[in-house]
Amino acid sequence: MRFWYDAWHDLPQLSGGSDQGLLNGELAPAQWETNLGAKPEPAILWMQCMGVDVVYVSDKRSQEMFKDFEHPEKFAGVLPVVYDDGRGNTLYRVPRRFPARARVVETRKLNALKPPRANDDVEYLGAYADVIEKGPDSPPTLTRDGTDSMRVRAKVGPGQSIVVQESWDPAWQAWAAATRCRSVRTPWDSWP
Repeated sequence: MRFWYDAWHDLPQLSGGSDQGLLNGELAPAQWETNLGAKPEPAILWMQCMGVDVVYVSDKRSQEMFKDFEHPEKFAGVLPVVYDDGRGNTLYRVPRRFPARARVVETRKLNALKPPRANDDVEYLGAYADVIEKGPDSPPTLTRDGTDSMRVRAKVGPGQSIVVQESWDPAWQAWAAATRCRSVRTPWDSWP
């Protein structure tokens, strides 16, 4: 699925089948842990940190030729099932607080985060997921204005920032009304 999901349309997904030129190096360990790791918790934390809503898993019964998951059973009974065709194709819902891939966060807590020490570092991944999913009660909205711009609307208080859960690009600009705002990589995007 992931090899062709984004081939003819600009559809969001954690990672594709061809990852040359990645801007965010964290996609590789996130994808590795999700597809190959044996434990569900670190994979779920990676997906929450990356803004993933649903994960597709094919097991040995599936006609899907790419069996990405080494442990396709790891989410069974852990994540809610969105779809199961009974033929080895299952979609699981990843728990996220708000549907938009943007969050209002406490800037101090975001800046205090440490990079994961390994793919399955539940402690540091959990800390990032907590900043993202347990932050201020300010649900943002995110709409796209074509391929080159998006609008994020949220109530932001003192000491708070907006995190967009997409790989940072050096050409990004942030504006509030007619005023240009500082747009920076989060510690997450800065990790090698």
